[in-house]
Amino acid sequence: MAGNYLTLHRSRYKPCPIFDCGDSFLLDFALYSPEIESRAYLTKAQCLPFKSRFTQTVHTAQTLYGKQLAVNIDKTGIDTILDKYLCYYPKQFHFLLKERIETVLMEQQKKLFEK
Repeated sequence: MAGNYLTLHRSRYKPCPIFDCGDSFLLDFALYSPEIESRAYLTKAQCLPFKSRFTQTVHTAQTLYGKQLAVNIDKTGIDTILDKYLCYYPKQFHFLLKERIETVLMEQQKKLFEK
């Protein structure tokens, strides 16, 4: 799923709507096992292309250029966006995709933008 440009949908390939080439949503199940809680991986995920932690990348950008990015989204907003795209993925992955993306966005938002 993550890192793929195409996804199989109803026996045809279509562009992958949730594309995560940097693994920021922890969707590469070979690297981030579905059996392990998402929060356990938050400090291990690396921000590409810099191969650093997301917090380090954001704080470096804020130091250099000021706070130009604000994120303010709740689970309802995330669900509204995701509900449009989950149909492209097998149903058995819907819960995991949603949980991973919600966890990452909510935790990173709390850590980086709520002060």
